[in-house]
Amino acid sequence: MRLGRNYYLLLAAEAAVNLADVLFTLTLIVLVNEATDSAFMTGMVPIVRVAAMFASGMIAPLVLRRYPLRSVLVGSVAGEILFMLLIASMVGSYAFESGIVPLLALLFGFAFFKGWAGPAKDAVLPRLVPESLLVKANGLMSTTDQTVMMAGWALGGIVIAWTGRSGSFWAAVAIMAAALAAVWFIRFADAEPSSGKDARDKSNWSTMKSGWSAIWNRPILRVVTTMDVTESIANGVWVAAVLLIYVEDVLGQGSDWFGFMNAAYFAGTISGGLLVMLFSRRIEGRLIPAMIAGSLAIAAMTVMFALTSSSPVALLLCLLMGPAFQMRDIAQRTIFQTRVKAEELASVYAAQGTLLSITFGVSVMIMGLVTDLFGVRATYLTAGGLFLLSGMLALRLRRTLPAEQA
Repeated sequence: MRLGRNYYLLLAAEAAVNLADVLFTLTLIVLVNEATDSAFMTGMVPIVRVAAMFASGMIAPLVLRRYPLRSVLVGSVAGEILFMLLIASMVGSYAFESGIVPLLALLFGFAFFKGWAGPAKDAVLPRLVPESLLVKANGLMSTTDQTVMMAGWALGGIVIAWTGRSGSFWAAVAIMAAALAAVWFIRFADAEPSSGKDARDKSNWSTMKSGWSAIWNRPILRVVTTMDVTESIANGVWVAAVLLIYVEDVLGQGSDWFGFMNAAYFAGTISGGLLVMLFSRRIEGRLIPAMIAGSLAIAAMTVMFALTSSSPVALLLCLLMGPAFQMRDIAQRTIFQTRVKAEELASVYAAQGTLLSITFGVSVMIMGLVTDLFGVRATYLTAGGLFLLSGMLALRLRRTLPAEQA
């Protein structure tokens, strides 16, 4: 059984959106850094993005209740293009030199529209493929995402150097336009969720909290989300600020090894996605065991990563973590897609995404503080403990759920 034309259109759109986003973000960071020569102002770029996506995620259920998923997808990409055009025009006319604040305001608008795209895309995917192919579909989507991101960050600097800041912005706009064309031609295999009288009669507050309520009231969703939050806190150790300290202080290497670590991880996630696709039929009936194995493997390798002083061993661990992360993440995503009703899925994803964006932002500060107070080895040991806790939650989930759900 094939994944189908509509799935591949969504895959192409997602790849184009990610590539455009990487190029756009990298160019914006370079631009702000050159214009201000301020680490604080440059750091405002990711902060503004997170704030905008948080605000967008909070009202996403209202948008998703009122408009069909396809319309939300098309509208979110079109909105991103609009703000990219405004930023590209500002850069081309050198209007940004009058102040960075207007540029950051436009970035907020761009990220605000982007905040709707993730929940809508994840909710659309189960409508495009049969349930028996969800693991394979999620695996291919994740592998493509990682490949595009690795290529985007690796080649983005070359594109900026070749085309200039304005040219790279316009290149990102062109790529995003291709994504819009792909999304436009997507047609769902089944009907859109109803937005009839019952949906209209719900208060805005009830709609906004619907995803949160679904997560809290269903044990499997509550436990999986708790695992996600725990892992999101642990993932703060992989930000550049912490990993670079590890490379320099523990391994005694230069910044080139920081690049090697990132390349090894991306290579591992790509190979991991391919392995998940290859064994998708076995995994689809063993989603919770896959989560358990992935979380426990990540915990063990993170602890080994903390304790080793060997650069080759650390590099190998980065490579091996990729498949474990992929197996765990794809299993968790598939559980959501198969345990939530189609009409509720986008709201649930919006709530989960909002929660995880806050958690990751807090985790970066926590892990930075642990590194300053106790050293970088302690930071990675802490992360290993959190990944172990996530695996134990999955073990508890398997024991408490009926056999057919495990």
